[in-house]
Amino acid sequence: FELVNSGDRSDYDREVPTIIVEAPGYAPEKKVVDIAPKPDPLEFKLSRGRNIKCHVVDSRGNPLTGGWTVIQPFADNRDYDVWLDDTDSKGDFIIPNVAERDVKLTVGKSGFLTIRDYIIGPAENEVTVQMMRTLTIQGTVTDAVTGKLIPNFGIAAIYSRRSSNERPIVFSDGKYELSFDETSALTWHLQASAVGYEQVESEEFNIEEGSKVINFKLPRSSDFEEKSAGQTFQVTRGPSVRIITGVVKDEKDQPVKNAVISTRPWLAEDTLTNDEGKFRIRSTINSGSVGTRSSSLQETTYILARQKERNLSAAIQLDEKTDNYEITLSPGIIFSCKVVDVNGVGIPSADISLGFWISDGGYVSRDPTSIDSQGNFEIKAIPSGY
Repeated sequence: FELVNSGDRSDYDREVPTIIVEAPGYAPEKKVVDIAPKPDPLEFKLSRGRNIKCHVVDSRGNPLTGGWTVIQPFADNRDYDVWLDDTDSKGDFIIPNVAERDVKLTVGKSGFLTIRDYIIGPAENEVTVQMMRTLTIQGTVTDAVTGKLIPNFGIAAIYSRRSSNERPIVFSDGKYELSFDETSALTWHLQASAVGYEQVESEEFNIEEGSKVINFKLPRSSDFEEKSAGQTFQVTRGPSVRIITGVVKDEKDQPVKNAVISTRPWLAEDTLTNDEGKFRIRSTINSGSVGTRSSSLQETTYILARQKERNLSAAIQLDEKTDNYEITLSPGIIFSCKVVDVNGVGIPSADISLGFWISDGGYVSRDPTSIDSQGNFEIKAIPSGY
């Protein structure tokens, strides 16, 4: 194979470029690229690797069904991961084709704390992963003088021993509840604040201690005014993970495999449908849990499904209340184009990007396309009507 990068070499001032090769039934391999005008050819020797049997259980040893699983085949490369099957009725799943090196495992399930960066060593062929229940912290926030509930306030969850100005999650009616469902930090503390009151910080707590009640009594500030005390905060919500699944079929109701599934605006990494036409994407959206990455959900978001070899495509609007979709593909639009230089000579090495335009903006991604020596190319499976 041959890869051509037309970018400037300064792109690699901070990172060492690598090439990863993967093939069905083999363990992936990677090599560092020598940045030189004419680098020596790279040779990859792929091995079958080993299968690792994994058991996922709760704190009492009961199997957990339907947990999602991801591995990082290279423990030192967080940018490359592989989604695996969900845990079965016995809480089991298989990690196939693992090389003789450390791999990192992530396991998540609704109602439980996500396990991240669980290292499986090169000598391990079977592991058991124990998951803890989601930690819930709840309590009240009251006026230290009167003991009455403060109508509006904010609670910020802070990594302990970390100086941070975290934006609070806003609550009303004097009560709050926070869920910790995905976090790599064990020790936390809370900060409670309200208009007209001094900020109060809780003692540190460990998520392994389980759910608990933490009540706050806020002292009045020096500029306290009865009329303005406890006024409404600006609402801020925390982020959480959303799993979106579905099946892609053609107009004859047959499953479509190898269809590219993507979101516009970007909410998750692209994925391919399997032999049954099924897909699964994982995104971060706004909600109310603590410890996950944040990503804004735009006013209108689409799921794009494109099977380029068969020129089939569809674009459907993402519904915030629906997490499972059945998508029917129809014949797509084909762009037949030509790219030349100022002298009319074809540019076969050009990169082509396809923008999916909604509202006032375009969302551009590179579309791998074969360009002949005269500069002619086609882009297939473009959703009709967009």
